[in-house]
Amino acid sequence: MNSLSVVDPEHFAGFLQWRPLFDMDEPIQVQIARLESDVHHIDTQVTDIRADLRRTNDKIDATNNRVDALRDRVEAVREDLTEKIEGVRQDLTQKIEGVRQELTQKIDGVREDLTQKIDSVREEVKDVRESLTQKIEAVRSDIASAKVWAMGLYIALSSSLLFVMAKGFKWLP
Repeated sequence: MNSLSVVDPEHFAGFLQWRPLFDMDEPIQVQIARLESDVHHIDTQVTDIRADLRRTNDKIDATNNRVDALRDRVEAVREDLTEKIEGVRQDLTQKIEGVRQELTQKIDGVREDLTQKIDSVREEVKDVRESLTQKIEAVRSDIASAKVWAMGLYIALSSSLLFVMAKGFKWLP
Protein backbone atom coordinates (compact mmCIF):
# COMPACT_ATOMS: atom_id res chain seq x y z
CA MET A 1 0.00 0.00 0.00
CA ASN A 2 1.10 3.45 -0.65
CA SER A 3 1.72 5.85 2.17
CA LEU A 4 -0.66 8.66 2.59
CA SER A 5 0.73 12.15 2.67
CA VAL A 6 -0.43 13.73 5.81
CA VAL A 7 -0.36 17.34 6.81
CA ASP A 8 1.11 18.00 10.16
CA PRO A 9 -1.88 18.14 12.47
CA GLU A 10 -0.27 20.58 14.83
CA HIS A 11 -0.85 23.37 12.38
CA PHE A 12 -4.58 22.98 12.63
CA ALA A 13 -6.36 24.99 15.22
CA GLY A 14 -8.10 23.10 17.93
CA PHE A 15 -6.19 19.95 17.27
CA LEU A 16 -4.44 20.07 20.57
CA GLN A 17 -7.67 19.90 22.50
CA TRP A 18 -8.72 16.65 20.77
CA ARG A 19 -5.40 14.95 21.04
CA PRO A 20 -5.71 13.70 24.64
CA LEU A 21 -9.29 12.52 24.04
CA PHE A 22 -8.36 10.17 21.18
CA ASP A 23 -5.02 9.05 22.60
CA MET A 24 -3.15 10.84 19.91
CA ASP A 25 0.06 11.44 21.73
CA GLU A 26 2.11 9.58 19.19
CA PRO A 27 2.66 11.06 15.78
CA ILE A 28 0.26 10.37 12.96
CA GLN A 29 2.92 8.77 10.74
CA VAL A 30 3.56 6.12 13.39
CA GLN A 31 -0.15 5.47 13.70
CA ILE A 32 -0.51 5.23 9.93
CA ALA A 33 2.47 2.89 9.75
CA ARG A 34 0.87 0.71 12.43
CA LEU A 35 -2.44 0.80 10.52
CA GLU A 36 -0.64 -0.16 7.32
CA SER A 37 0.99 -3.03 9.17
CA ASP A 38 -2.37 -4.14 10.55
CA VAL A 39 -3.99 -3.84 7.10
CA HIS A 40 -1.12 -5.84 5.60
CA HIS A 41 -1.59 -8.47 8.33
CA ILE A 42 -5.37 -8.55 7.68
CA ASP A 43 -4.71 -8.79 3.94
CA THR A 44 -2.39 -11.77 4.54
CA GLN A 45 -4.99 -13.45 6.70
CA VAL A 46 -7.73 -12.81 4.11
CA THR A 47 -5.44 -14.31 1.45
CA ASP A 48 -4.89 -17.35 3.69
CA ILE A 49 -8.64 -17.60 4.29
CA ARG A 50 -9.26 -17.43 0.53
CA ALA A 51 -6.71 -20.17 -0.08
CA ASP A 52 -8.30 -22.30 2.65
CA LEU A 53 -11.72 -21.58 1.14
CA ARG A 54 -10.49 -22.65 -2.32
CA ARG A 55 -9.07 -25.88 -0.85
CA THR A 56 -12.35 -26.44 0.98
CA ASN A 57 -14.32 -25.78 -2.20
CA ASP A 58 -12.05 -28.20 -4.08
CA LYS A 59 -12.60 -30.81 -1.40
CA ILE A 60 -16.36 -30.22 -1.52
CA ASP A 61 -16.30 -30.53 -5.32
CA ALA A 62 -14.30 -33.75 -5.05
CA THR A 63 -16.73 -35.04 -2.43
CA ASN A 64 -19.65 -34.08 -4.68
CA ASN A 65 -18.01 -35.93 -7.56
CA ARG A 66 -17.52 -39.00 -5.35
CA VAL A 67 -21.12 -38.76 -4.14
CA ASP A 68 -22.31 -38.50 -7.76
CA ALA A 69 -20.21 -41.51 -8.72
CA LEU A 70 -21.49 -43.41 -5.71
CA ARG A 71 -25.08 -42.46 -6.58
CA ASP A 72 -24.51 -43.70 -10.14
CA ARG A 73 -23.07 -46.98 -8.83
CA VAL A 74 -25.99 -47.39 -6.40
CA GLU A 75 -28.43 -46.74 -9.24
CA ALA A 76 -26.66 -49.31 -11.42
CA VAL A 77 -26.69 -51.85 -8.58
CA ARG A 78 -30.39 -51.10 -7.97
CA GLU A 79 -31.20 -51.66 -11.64
CA ASP A 80 -29.14 -54.85 -11.66
CA LEU A 81 -30.85 -56.12 -8.51
CA THR A 82 -34.25 -55.19 -9.93
CA GLU A 83 -33.50 -57.23 -13.05
CA LYS A 84 -32.23 -60.16 -11.00
CA ILE A 85 -35.24 -60.04 -8.67
CA GLU A 86 -37.57 -59.92 -11.66
CA GLY A 87 -35.79 -62.95 -13.16
CA VAL A 88 -36.02 -64.84 -9.87
CA ARG A 89 -39.70 -63.92 -9.59
CA GLN A 90 -40.38 -65.22 -13.09
CA ASP A 91 -38.45 -68.43 -12.38
CA LEU A 92 -40.35 -68.96 -9.13
CA THR A 93 -43.66 -68.23 -10.85
CA GLN A 94 -42.88 -70.81 -13.53
CA LYS A 95 -41.74 -73.38 -10.98
CA ILE A 96 -44.78 -72.79 -8.79
CA GLU A 97 -47.05 -73.14 -11.83
CA GLY A 98 -45.29 -76.38 -12.79
CA VAL A 99 -45.60 -77.75 -9.26
CA ARG A 100 -49.27 -76.73 -9.18
CA GLN A 101 -49.93 -78.57 -12.43
CA GLU A 102 -48.05 -81.67 -11.23
CA LEU A 103 -49.95 -81.67 -7.95
CA THR A 104 -53.25 -81.21 -9.77
CA GLN A 105 -52.44 -84.17 -12.02
CA LYS A 106 -51.35 -86.32 -9.08
CA ILE A 107 -54.42 -85.37 -7.06
CA ASP A 108 -56.65 -86.22 -10.03
CA GLY A 109 -54.82 -89.56 -10.40
CA VAL A 110 -55.19 -90.31 -6.69
CA ARG A 111 -58.86 -89.32 -6.87
CA GLU A 112 -59.45 -91.71 -9.78
CA ASP A 113 -57.56 -94.52 -8.01
CA LEU A 114 -59.51 -93.96 -4.81
CA THR A 115 -62.79 -93.85 -6.73
CA GLN A 116 -61.93 -97.15 -8.43
CA LYS A 117 -60.87 -98.75 -5.16
CA ILE A 118 -63.98 -97.49 -3.36
CA ASP A 119 -66.15 -98.83 -6.20
CA SER A 120 -64.38 -102.20 -6.05
CA VAL A 121 -64.80 -102.29 -2.27
CA ARG A 122 -68.52 -101.48 -2.75
CA GLU A 123 -68.82 -104.33 -5.23
CA GLU A 124 -67.02 -106.69 -2.84
CA VAL A 125 -69.26 -105.61 0.04
CA LYS A 126 -72.29 -106.06 -2.20
CA ASP A 127 -71.10 -109.55 -3.22
CA VAL A 128 -70.36 -110.46 0.40
CA ARG A 129 -73.80 -109.19 1.46
CA GLU A 130 -75.51 -111.21 -1.27
CA SER A 131 -73.46 -114.28 -0.32
CA LEU A 132 -74.34 -113.81 3.34
CA THR A 133 -77.97 -113.29 2.44
CA GLN A 134 -77.96 -116.55 0.46
CA LYS A 135 -76.22 -118.39 3.29
CA ILE A 136 -78.68 -116.97 5.82
CA GLU A 137 -81.57 -118.05 3.60
CA ALA A 138 -80.00 -121.51 3.34
CA VAL A 139 -79.61 -121.66 7.11
CA ARG A 140 -83.26 -120.56 7.51
CA SER A 141 -84.46 -123.26 5.18
CA ASP A 142 -82.22 -125.75 6.99
CA ILE A 143 -83.65 -124.62 10.32
CA ALA A 144 -87.21 -124.88 8.93
CA SER A 145 -86.53 -128.42 7.68
CA ALA A 146 -84.86 -129.22 11.01
CA LYS A 147 -88.02 -128.08 12.75
CA VAL A 148 -90.07 -130.42 10.65
CA TRP A 149 -87.57 -133.21 11.26
CA ALA A 150 -87.53 -132.47 15.00
CA MET A 151 -91.34 -132.52 15.08
CA GLY A 152 -91.30 -135.87 13.34
CA LEU A 153 -88.75 -137.17 15.86
CA TYR A 154 -90.79 -135.85 18.79
CA ILE A 155 -93.91 -137.49 17.42
CA ALA A 156 -92.03 -140.76 16.78
CA LEU A 157 -90.46 -140.61 20.23
CA SER A 158 -93.76 -139.95 21.94
CA SER A 159 -95.55 -142.62 19.94
CA SER A 160 -92.85 -145.19 20.74
CA LEU A 161 -93.02 -144.17 24.40
CA LEU A 162 -96.78 -144.59 24.34
CA PHE A 163 -96.38 -147.97 22.60
CA VAL A 164 -93.92 -149.18 25.24
CA MET A 165 -96.23 -147.92 27.99
CA ALA A 166 -99.21 -149.62 26.39
CA LYS A 167 -97.32 -152.93 26.21
CA GLY A 168 -96.10 -152.51 29.75
CA PHE A 169 -99.53 -151.83 31.12
CA LYS A 170 -100.98 -154.55 28.87
CA TRP A 171 -103.27 -152.28 27.05
CA LEU A 172 -102.28 -153.88 23.83
CA PRO A 173 -102.29 -157.69 23.25
